[in-house]
Amino acid sequence: MRSPFATIACILASVLLGGCAAPQPNARISSIAPYGGTPSASPTAAGAIPLLINGEPVGWDRITPLLAEAAGGQVVDDLVLHSALERELRARGLTIDDAAVRAEHDRWLSLLTQDGVSADTETAIRRQRGLGPERFHDLLWRNAALRALVDPVETEVTDDEVRLASEIRAGRRFATSGVVLPDARSALDVAERARADASGPVAGLWAAAIEHGVLPWHAVLSPHDPATPAALRAALAATPIGSPSGVIALDDGFGVLLVHSEIPASTPPPGAALRDELGLKKARLAMERLARRLIASTPSHVLDGGLSWGR
Repeated sequence: MRSPFATIACILASVLLGGCAAPQPNARISSIAPYGGTPSASPTAAGAIPLLINGEPVGWDRITPLLAEAAGGQVVDDLVLHSALERELRARGLTIDDAAVRAEHDRWLSLLTQDGVSADTETAIRRQRGLGPERFHDLLWRNAALRALVDPVETEVTDDEVRLASEIRAGRRFATSGVVLPDARSALDVAERARADASGPVAGLWAAAIEHGVLPWHAVLSPHDPATPAALRAALAATPIGSPSGVIALDDGFGVLLVHSEIPASTPPPGAALRDELGLKKARLAMERLARRLIASTPSHVLDGGLSWGR
């Protein structure tokens, strides 16, 4: 079960994992080959045999329906988004040139570096995620278009937000475990058994949680983080270290919190670095909101059942 206090994930990552959409010829970046090679021939090319198995040819008429079922829903959404983005760009008199696409590629490499991944492994990562030359280019184009269309007001970072981020990142925090159950009676049972277990509250929490069919989560929580539900923050402040909490009413069930230890405050990162990081995250969130809104407002009619599988 997901933790009830999980922070919002970076949106660009989900955008970067999207499918493909056919770009306009003038949007193609000239240096696409280094990103993964020359695009393959069209599946509709006359006489093309895409696959041999034990020397036997397998045609596109066999492969295409399987591909449609495997990724058709994602492809449809990306094509819908691409179409909507082109429409919005035309309405505002904007274009996405090669420089904008290359800038998105630079951001992709920067994200890999920040995550401790060498840029040299980019091709391996893209291969693992199914991002070939066509899909990767189209993905970068969509990101560039979304970034150009986002309202700048949505990405502004205030001084209060920087201060809060500094407090969350470097202020006093707590190492915790917890469990979320569907009903208060089960949560009360877990809390009572965690208190009474002779092997200690951690063992009691785990044993009781497993008997109720769930696994505990673990997290470092800040009492100032608004991403943590208010009820959980209140329990964090009221629960002695080493003791389980009472039953906590949450949006998705009833929780029990166990506070292991307090992590003292540390030196916060520079304000400018935090401001840049917050601006990037707000831009990602704004881009995701815009993408969802455009997809939802653009009518599409899937005429082949394979393309709608899993959509």
